[in-house]
Amino acid sequence: MAEPQTLSANDITKVGSLYSSLRRSRPATKQDLKNYVKVFLGIDIPDKRICAEHNSPLEYLWHSFSADFSGRSKANADAVLWANRGGGKTDLAAVATLLDCVFKPNCQIRILGGSGEQAGRMYEYLSSFLHNGFEQFLAGAVRKDKCSFANGASVEVLTQSATSVRGQHIHKLRCDEVELFDEDVFEAAKFTTHSTEGLLGAMEVISTMHRPYGLMQKIVSEAPQSATPVFKRSEEHRVG
Repeated sequence: MAEPQTLSANDITKVGSLYSSLRRSRPATKQDLKNYVKVFLGIDIPDKRICAEHNSPLEYLWHSFSADFSGRSKANADAVLWANRGGGKTDLAAVATLLDCVFKPNCQIRILGGSGEQAGRMYEYLSSFLHNGFEQFLAGAVRKDKCSFANGASVEVLTQSATSVRGQHIHKLRCDEVELFDEDVFEAAKFTTHSTEGLLGAMEVISTMHRPYGLMQKIVSEAPQSATPVFKRSEEHRVG
């Protein structure tokens, strides 16, 4: 039986350099994206549909990530993510936020939750990702409600108020648990995103559907009018 080979310090340095290089390499395909998240975040994103009426979590993540690289200047990057409570939709949106920050220079992202606690939860997921090997991308410390990146990207948590939302001019807005939103705040939020060269403005609505004829049901029913894709998650899909 052959003896196991040992790695020299030089070998380890080379491996570390390769690992760091791969972390900076943008995933070019849906499978690349799944592998990237698995390797660097330790999260296995389900990529198979359980039934025809539902989408896999990877379908949403790929839509969100790839829209800015599709080469289609008028692509609709908006999205509705409809999922059950506890189905991992908030941490999935945090993964999307991390990918935006790492691979999309100057991308301005805001998180708006149905409550301060809800918005803070997505940001907490993001913060934990950053402190697990992504520190090299940061420009300064991760603050309580915002952080900046060396490539000019930034993330900030907004409060659930029209005053907080109005006046924002950003690329990506992620609205978590929109069913709990004040409708005036949601209407104001629709005017915050805009596209710039290389980055599409996108508003992502992420929620369960708590109430019949509530805000989320209205959003889902109106989505086809603007060709906004609705990603409906199965209860059997778990991100982890």
